[in-house]
Amino acid sequence: MKHIIFTIILLSFVCIGAYSQDESLPKSSTTVKYYEPNVPKELHTRISDFFKLIIQARYEEAYRQLLQGSPLMRKEKEINRLIEQTEKATQIYGAMRGFEAVDSEVASNSMIKCRYLGLHTLYPMRWIFTYYNSPENGWVIINIKFDDQSDFYFRKD
Repeated sequence: MKHIIFTIILLSFVCIGAYSQDESLPKSSTTVKYYEPNVPKELHTRISDFFKLIIQARYEEAYRQLLQGSPLMRKEKEINRLIEQTEKATQIYGAMRGFEAVDSEVASNSMIKCRYLGLHTLYPMRWIFTYYNSPENGWVIINIKFDDQSDFYFRKD
């Protein structure tokens, strides 16, 4: 009888120990080690650098750095609007704490779209970056979109 009670107590401790470990979701991180084979690593690096500045609330610097060499740099009003919208999004959805690469779409050797999930404290955001491989300037960003429609990352039922 003592052997059975000892076994039950021992099993209880093993079960409690197994369930007490926090192995739920990984803690969010500002480092993304996700690269799709068809997307140049430099594009993921640029986007990661952008998000790291957004996390630090350095919005203007983030956009100026991301848009270097892009034709969008000539559109000052659009850049200012992006900065303002990003600041407002942070107020609504909470501070960005991390980001995750979701997927990418390669239209051709010269056109790639990268999709990311912004991990905000209150609600996630969807980020979409479109790049063009210019014959003269290399990879330049030609479009940036972000919204709260992150549920579009899931397939329709």
